[in-house]
Amino acid sequence: MTIKTKTKKKINIDGSDVKVDVDVYKVIQNLSEALKSHEVALLTWVHKIYNTKKRHNDDEKGLHNYCMMIPDASNIINRMRLIDEETAKKRSNESANPVGDAKDNGSTNTEK
Repeated sequence: MTIKTKTKKKINIDGSDVKVDVDVYKVIQNLSEALKSHEVALLTWVHKIYNTKKRHNDDEKGLHNYCMMIPDASNIINRMRLIDEETAKKRSNESANPVGDAKDNGSTNTEK
């Protein structure tokens, strides 16, 4: 009895299922992940750098326009902003309620 290994993998291209070699599937997956990482990096630049500056040069404006062509870019940037706001609130709450020193929180000091 021989063991049959899969040599084809189904993928969806523009709404239709297509069978491709497993190696082609792996290349497509790797490129897709690389593209997503690139998009996240670009949108992080827009969120952290571009949106905090008051004045922009022509190169920055061009890059911003390019970044905003990423599908759903505005919603992703809004989500990044909300996450930053939530994180800032948590940090301010933690700094307003600091944990006491070792003797107050039940820890034992092993150094003498």
